[in-house]
Amino acid sequence: MSLTPSAVVPTTEVVSTNINIELLEVTTQDNTRRDSVKPYPQGPWKVVKLSIQNDQKEKDAINLNSLNFKILDMDTHEITISTGGTMGLEMAENKTLSFQTVNPANIVEGYLSYDVPKGLAGFTMEASEIIAGTPIILKIN
Repeated sequence: MSLTPSAVVPTTEVVSTNINIELLEVTTQDNTRRDSVKPYPQGPWKVVKLSIQNDQKEKDAINLNSLNFKILDMDTHEITISTGGTMGLEMAENKTLSFQTVNPANIVEGYLSYDVPKGLAGFTMEASEIIAGTPIILKIN
């Protein structure tokens, strides 16, 4: 299902100005490293895997920064990227979206990690207007 960013209903895939952002996977983890014996004290993490496609034929590359993506709960509490969780993903050799460049006609996939307080629910992810000119909302369950 593809919607424009101005649509009210969040979705798992949005196409805007020839940029496609698709939610591939969402998991909740006690830690972000495979070799961890105990959970990190901040956990649990919500780990999101995205695919971002730049179909702009004559435009510039898209410069991604993990800070361009945030999670909102149903009460609009804003949760930003977890640096510790992202470092754990990188140490476990998972590809993250921290400081990626998507050249025209290319696709990148990668993970983002968020330290989500217990008791929050009804999540959506917002990609800032820097990515596609207007904020993009993706539904996360």
